Amino acid sequence: MKILRNNKGSFLVEAMIGLTLSSFMVIAVLLIYKQAEENKMVVLQTNSIVDNTVLSLYPIKMGGLSAGWGMPFRDEIGCDVVGYNTSSNNEINFKLKPVDIISDLNNGDVLTFVKGGSYYALDRIKTTNIFYKNGTVLNLETSQKNAYENLLANIYKYEKAILFQPGKKCTLFHAGFKFNTTTNSYVENQLTRIDSYVDVDGYIANFYNKIGGLTNGEDYSVGSYVYMMGPIFNVESYFVRDNKLIQKNNLNNTEKIISDNVIAFIVKYGVDTNGDGNVDTLNKTEQDFYKIKTLNVSLLVKSPIKEKQKNGECITSKNNLVKLIDEEIDLSSIVGSDWGCYRYRAFSEEIELRNIRWTPKLN
Repeated sequence: MKILRNNKGSFLVEAMIGLTLSSFMVIAVLLIYKQAEENKMVVLQTNSIVDNTVLSLYPIKMGGLSAGWGMPFRDEIGCDVVGYNTSSNNEINFKLKPVDIISDLNNGDVLTFVKGGSYYALDRIKTTNIFYKNGTVLNLETSQKNAYENLLANIYKYEKAILFQPGKKCTLFHAGFKFNTTTNSYVENQLTRIDSYVDVDGYIANFYNKIGGLTNGEDYSVGSYVYMMGPIFNVESYFVRDNKLIQKNNLNNTEKIISDNVIAFIVKYGVDTNGDGNVDTLNKTEQDFYKIKTLNVSLLVKSPIKEKQKNGECITSKNNLVKLIDEEIDLSSIVGSDWGCYRYRAFSEEIELRNIRWTPKLN
């Protein structure tokens, strides 16, 4: 009987020890599971950011490949284009060149693409009359009147156009050939300003220059030039704001987010300085577009989740200096003192600028 009581006591002790060990094991398993789930969440969100960033490089690449379509510019390269969109009530300002890079000390670089219609390879047409600030008709030289008549009258009757004269700002406006109601036909060598126009996307717009040019400003004289920009003419910019990569349509002032958690955006021209066909210099200020061969774009992405500190110290990332193209980025100045609690990854793309070289200047 005494042996039985001793056995019962021993069993209870063993059971309590077993339960205690089981509890520790359950706690350990839960901690491991929790850590695994946290790691899984970090990996999933990081992978999502990676995928989105890779995809966001695609429209930038396509913008670079299409920049300069239908733009046979010469002296006009770099002209400051001004305009106003009465539909979206916004000013329009951009440089008349396929690619423009502006450095912003706070948010990285601002990259802008200008493109026309791919089939608009027509040259500029010279005006033969003074175009007054409140005028509505431009007379054109007739050497290319048939090409323009067929293009505008039979394909798209009204198009975005740019008026250029050396020493003055370029003017963006909507134009079409003047219509003669008596003969029921277009006047081949006369362009008229269109006050209201619905473009191919159904967007109602009226582009003009209220600062100087077509309204409320200076006149354009005989010998100024007109470019018809085509139905898909667009000016779009890319830049980083509030850790988001933004795509902006400069003509109607609309924006959309194409990637999150982007903390740096660096862009540079790839320049062939010695004419051997190879890129030997990277810069943001090259003015000789005949030497530019590529556009180099780099994004720096930060993981969305702040990871735990170890002994009060962030050790996820240990080096605060990251190189994008040939520029060194200081994470502590962009992210802050807790920069070490995040993961980072750089993405780069070298884009061939196929349409960036034009016909040499004419006298």
